[in-house]
Amino acid sequence: MTSIKSHTFKNGLKFIYQKNKTNVSSINIFVKVGSVNEPKHLNGVSHFIEHMLFKGTKKLQSSDIISQIFDSVGAHINAHTTIDFTCYVSKCDSGYLQLCLETLLDMIFNSKFDKDEINKEKAVVIEEISINRDNPSYNVNEIIYNKLFEGSNYSQPIGGTNDIINNYLYKDILEFYQYFYTPDNIVVSICSNLSFTKLSKIIKKSIPQLAIRTKTKFIPELTIKTSKKNMIIENIKLEKTYLAVGFRICKRDHSDYFLLDILRIILCGNMSSLLFVELREKNGLTYTVNIDFDAYENAGNFIILTNVDKKRLITSYNKPGALNIIFKILKSLREKGVTAKQLKIAKGYLKGIMSLSLDDTGNISYINGIRHLFNQREKNISLDKIYKEKYHSITVPQVNRVIRKYLKQSNLACAFLGPNIKNKKAKIKEICKKL
Repeated sequence: MTSIKSHTFKNGLKFIYQKNKTNVSSINIFVKVGSVNEPKHLNGVSHFIEHMLFKGTKKLQSSDIISQIFDSVGAHINAHTTIDFTCYVSKCDSGYLQLCLETLLDMIFNSKFDKDEINKEKAVVIEEISINRDNPSYNVNEIIYNKLFEGSNYSQPIGGTNDIINNYLYKDILEFYQYFYTPDNIVVSICSNLSFTKLSKIIKKSIPQLAIRTKTKFIPELTIKTSKKNMIIENIKLEKTYLAVGFRICKRDHSDYFLLDILRIILCGNMSSLLFVELREKNGLTYTVNIDFDAYENAGNFIILTNVDKKRLITSYNKPGALNIIFKILKSLREKGVTAKQLKIAKGYLKGIMSLSLDDTGNISYINGIRHLFNQREKNISLDKIYKEKYHSITVPQVNRVIRKYLKQSNLACAFLGPNIKNKKAKIKEICKKL
């Protein structure tokens, strides 16, 4: 695979490019803004603005016109908002790349923010939040974030809340958009068989020649409080108990990140992983278990998520229940560490998954874009080389070191949602203290 090329325009916008041999192109446009940047009275506004960018521009007057452009060429288009960035995505036949790229850039820089559309979209976003609120898996994850990152803007919900959204003022939405949606805060990442020079000319023609920002606004609170209460238990009428066992970890640009990624696979990354085998294959306690693993500017999360029958959390037919098994595995890892065989399997799995991901231009443009957006040290290492550079030489002692460093009581937070779960509070606390 060819090397990564990059160019920074005079207005500060960064263009990241990697050549692809197929006739499929992917665009990922990243804006460095998310829920972490929002003051409390505007919580959720980054996600709201993401919605508004699909509602029409000065040239493309409505959402229907925008949709028809992408539909008429069979192009995929989507967007999502996270804690610290917003991403706009398109994937298309390379013959239509110019049309899709110009349309996305028009949406980002020239959206019209019609007041009537804003009022209508508030109801749409609130409905989206309501759907999520009906999902216990979503709720337990949101609760654990609030506890892990208590006191900081990381703990804010990405979507906001109904009351806050209803009280957004038009001028505040516009001010937030105008501050963050400037070229110097944006990365355009493309993987395509079209030339770097051709795409650079398209971008240059489509972006405003604005000066780089000098004033500082919307400074996030990033200080995390140390709370003695690290457990949330809520009674909810459900057939299952939903649980999250989470740990605060390192920031995004830290060398431990790659070691923790290997640990994620050993614990819960594939069908031979420890949690999958013990919880599902050997004991039939759950259908699914996964790990939410992310890192940000000065902190990160490593969260085990699963759900079990309401009667099988603590015990299961006179055998240990799901929570006992999870903490038994965590304690064993702290005391004994991982084995050479476990590490070998995890590294082989990761190498294979990375090789398969090279077939997808979307994966390539997405990863390249994120790494340049946050100016990470490995930003110029292409996806086909990242395994050799960052994972190949990882050793058992290195993985064991991060286990002891991060999987400990002082970094722990837990959340439980389920029927009459508070009745089990004492037993839950007892198990969680065993780590």
